Amino acid sequence: MRRGTAIFLVINLTIIAFLVHACSTLIGLLFEDGAADAIARAEIPAPSSELIDGRKQLIPKIIHQTYINESIPQRWQAGQQSCLDFHKDYEYMVCCSLPTSQPDGERTRLTEDGNSSGPMPKAGNSSSRNIHGS
Repeated sequence: MRRGTAIFLVINLTIIAFLVHACSTLIGLLFEDGAADAIARAEIPAPSSELIDGRKQLIPKIIHQTYINESIPQRWQAGQQSCLDFHKDYEYMVCCSLPTSQPDGERTRLTEDGNSSGPMPKAGNSSSRNIHGS
């Protein structure tokens, strides 16, 4: 074999080995079926069983609603109330803040019914938030 051909093969094999090594995780995913991490049907407790009711809650039951103030517009109150009725054992909190609805970070002034009334003036630091809970 000529010397030039041998060098060409060594360089190509080195590049292929590097690419296989760099993509080894993706190549491994081609052969992974996920059976080791699957949750069997027998491991899922039935609704209202003692296994569910007796467990410690890791995620707190809190509904956070964000609005410019605590006065939620009339058109959103039906949805708010249905959410509260469905989750009676949850704590409800309104987080008052000024919403950022523009992609460039410009704040928008909202009217009482929730509609936009144009951009707000850029003055002062408006990054603080007040949280009110029940």
